[in-house]
This record gives sequence, C-alpha cells and structure tokens, in this order.
Amino acid sequence: MAKIVGPDFIALQVRDLEASRRFYTDALGLEPAPQSPPGAVVFQTAPIPFAIREPAVDLARPRSMKPSPPPRRDAWWSDWRSTTHPNTGVGWTWRKSS
Repeated sequence: MAKIVGPDFIALQVRDLEASRRFYTDALGLEPAPQSPPGAVVFQTAPIPFAIREPAVDLARPRSMKPSPPPRRDAWWSDWRSTTHPNTGVGWTWRKSS
C-alpha cells in the first residue's frame, strides 16, 4: 500500500494576483520562478512547489453554507418501488413487509 508523505504542490487562489505576488516576495522573501503560466505566479520553493493564481471561480459570489436536508428514510423504497422492470416495462409488484 502506498504511504502518503504530504503534498507535492500547493497553489492558492487569490483575489489580486499582483498584490499577492508583492506580499509573498516583499514580506516573506520568496523568489518568483523564471517562468509561470498565465494568471499565476510560481515561486522557487523546495521541496514543495508553491504558487498563487487567479481564481477559477468568482470568490466574491456569496454561496449558501446551508447544508442539504437529510434524505427521507423511506425515499429509497418509494423510488425503487416506482421503477419498472428493465426487460418488460412492467412495474414491480413487491410489498413492503411490516
């Protein structure tokens, strides 16, 4: 079995790429790599590469933190009972035992 030893790359999504680059270079002393992909800054860190990048999603858009309601306890039965037989197209005639 493989043993997990830790991450092999870390990238953070940031709202302002240039301000974040200045923070990591000026305040923390990290050096940018000679080349980075568009919309990102890769830093020369070892043993784990570190980068900052423009977000893949709109970070300003509010998202609901409301959890989904739990499934109804008997939902599986009504869903299963309402299906039809794949070969005949006839509904199942099973009854739930008491």
